[in-house]
Amino acid sequence: MPDVPEGLRALAAVVAGWIAHMVAVVRPVIDPFVPAFLAAAVLIVLMVLLALTVSMRRERVLHGSTMRSIDAMSGDQFEELLCTMFAHEGYLVQRVGASHDFGADLLLESRHRRIAVQAKRYDAAVGIGAVQEVLGAVQYYRVERGIVVTNSRFTASARKLAGRSGVELWDRERLVAALEHDKRAWRPWSRKASSGISGER
Repeated sequence: MPDVPEGLRALAAVVAGWIAHMVAVVRPVIDPFVPAFLAAAVLIVLMVLLALTVSMRRERVLHGSTMRSIDAMSGDQFEELLCTMFAHEGYLVQRVGASHDFGADLLLESRHRRIAVQAKRYDAAVGIGAVQEVLGAVQYYRVERGIVVTNSRFTASARKLAGRSGVELWDRERLVAALEHDKRAWRPWSRKASSGISGER
């Protein structure tokens, strides 16, 4: 009967030779792609770090917000705040506000509906024009609902048109309530939160 350790050593030598042969065959094929793989890995890590940094900055903005700080925001900063707030509500948020926004600054999407949001960071009362703009956005973007959010208040004519057309108005008090709700319900990295928007999502 042959010596078992000798047989194992012979088998190990055969396996090692086979592995060495495979490496010799495969390595010339793989080597040119190693720098690209490493560059892709570094890029992915940088993108993840950037996303985490942006997310953390948004969280600080949301949870450090007071109405005084909101009143001092620019229009872009106000939209950014609303992006974070609605994301906490579980919506996928797309910023579309620009010179040709067709009446919406944000588009919200959930499993059940899509919503156009017009953001108005104003010192004075928001008039009927904002309601008309978001009504246009509802048609243009083919969404189910429209919302106008402001840090101020709405004129009587804006409220009347909104009541007739089904546009939801968030005035200063409603915004404060939504922000306070989000601050209480917030859980890091959670996409699930109960909605501050009336109706089922």
